[in-house]
Amino acid sequence: MSDRRPDAPPLLFHAVLRPRRSAGARGAGVAVGLLAGGLAVAGLGFGLAGAWPVVGFGGLEVALLWAAFSLHGRAARVVEVLSLTEDALTLIREDPGRPPRQWSFQPYWLRVVVAGGAESGVIELRSHGRSLAIGAFLGAAERQRLAADLVRALAPLSGLAPAAVPRPRAEAVPCTPCRPASA
Repeated sequence: MSDRRPDAPPLLFHAVLRPRRSAGARGAGVAVGLLAGGLAVAGLGFGLAGAWPVVGFGGLEVALLWAAFSLHGRAARVVEVLSLTEDALTLIREDPGRPPRQWSFQPYWLRVVVAGGAESGVIELRSHGRSLAIGAFLGAAERQRLAADLVRALAPLSGLAPAAVPRPRAEAVPCTPCRPASA
């Protein structure tokens, strides 16, 4: 988000989280087109043999695959923006078809917890009895890295001693969408 005011407090941490999807709109179109072409050839053979109802089921398969790719593409447009200043950690979540939602937490009271285990868990921001899950679409290594980066960024603001800040495991893969803001 580059629309920051000049008098805004400096960012201590900033991350834009987006799901990674292997097939974009073009890949989905190619897959549906190949399936439709293959089923058209097979349907022609079945139709000539007198088994014409098979053609309708082939069309149904193509429609269902198209619908699945459409839902997959819609879920890929989710964006979560984390911004940390001395006064607040702000999360803005943009879901397709909904207005953007915003949450704000005081850094001093905020705790970052990976709930549910390292492989299938989610990152929770907890403060004053409230909890908010973030980055549910991230992989396990990215989730661990983001949690460690957030804890490290919050440490000076929350009064944690540097020794209490966890370091990411050596086998963790760097999370490309999760980079601290440059100073």
